Amino acid sequence: MAITGVSGRIAHGYFIAAVVGPYTVTKTEELGWRLAATLAEIDPYALAQRPLTFVAAGACWPIERFEIINGSFTATLGTPSEDD
Repeated sequence: MAITGVSGRIAHGYFIAAVVGPYTVTKTEELGWRLAATLAEIDPYALAQRPLTFVAAGACWPIERFEIINGSFTATLGTPSEDD
């Protein structure tokens, strides 16, 4: 299963920690939910806070852990809920 989109956001509560450009969310039985995205904007302070969520496509995924390498954002996500 894969969900792709052109933009989404990483949030800490109501604060936007980062805006992502193209993204892909995948789900596999072995790895669960995973996110791969390109960072467009970033607030380093907000991104250092917890908890973080990825919001896109009408859903909200808790971010369990993430890594940023050369502007690419990858993360392990929890179970999604509907975006409020």
